[in-house]
Amino acid sequence: ACFEGGSKAGADGVAPLSSGVTVGGWDAVVAYVGMMNDGVSSKAGCTEAAVHNHIVRSGGLEAALRPAKLLVHPHGGGFVGPLRGVGEVRRDMLGRVLDAKGRPYAVVHQYSPFKKLTEQYRSQYPIIADGELQGK
Repeated sequence: ACFEGGSKAGADGVAPLSSGVTVGGWDAVVAYVGMMNDGVSSKAGCTEAAVHNHIVRSGGLEAALRPAKLLVHPHGGGFVGPLRGVGEVRRDMLGRVLDAKGRPYAVVHQYSPFKKLTEQYRSQYPIIADGELQGK
């Protein structure tokens, strides 16, 4: 195991956290990225997800953020719509992905298994090539 005993990262029945979307103010993000870098650099056999789970579940990140509070939203219950493992996606007339209460998510994470959603996003949010915004 990557982190012996000091973490509740899924091994003891605590749901693992997705590190796919992590947000915060400047100081919080700098602290988080520093802890992630230290963890990944010092634990060669660990994935970034294991390091993320460890720093959140062990209380290390919360301690680093004090007096600010760490808030972990339940899977699918925050403003991020995690679609990995979801069998079906609810959408409104605008194509927005909805949570269980019918509210649109601000961020949709891991949508690539859904062909129509991927097509919509590629059309709606095209990748702009370098230099394309300059000129005529």
